[in-house]
Amino acid sequence: MRILPEAYKNIIVGLRWREKFAWYVSLKDIWFLDQTELEREYEQWCKKKGLPLNFAVSEDDERYGIFVLNEENINIFLPRIAKYAVSSDELREYMKLAMNIKSRDEVTLEYMPSLYIDFDKKILYSMYTEPASFEDYVPATWKGYYQNFLNLIEQNEKFWCEDGKKIIDF
Repeated sequence: MRILPEAYKNIIVGLRWREKFAWYVSLKDIWFLDQTELEREYEQWCKKKGLPLNFAVSEDDERYGIFVLNEENINIFLPRIAKYAVSSDELREYMKLAMNIKSRDEVTLEYMPSLYIDFDKKILYSMYTEPASFEDYVPATWKGYYQNFLNLIEQNEKFWCEDGKKIIDF
């Protein structure tokens, strides 16, 4: 795993595209699907506070040139985030290691999946625990929900389970 889940910073995201599922652990900011609306709100907030605007985006940024991430440009985005892909087995092993050195609450907070994004059905589900409302920043033709999506994940992808039993209950 390239980076470890870290509460409020590095999140776990399940992504479905063309009937294939994958987990990713990455910085949370790349998962606001419609960044134009987010930037518009940030610009208004800065103006209200009298702060300078700073929208500098590096060409190394995974979202460079993709202001609205959707089914039309996901094929451009996927190679950029391939380094963050992680298998269910790897997530499970890291979670079990974390359970040996951290409190159950910490592990729950860090390893609870934050987002499930289905590019086939154009739906984003969020269980992100802080007030960053990913579900409010989806493309115009998409739906966004703040709700538990764990039952939508196939059993073999549920890294929080082993041999049909929950290791941790989110």
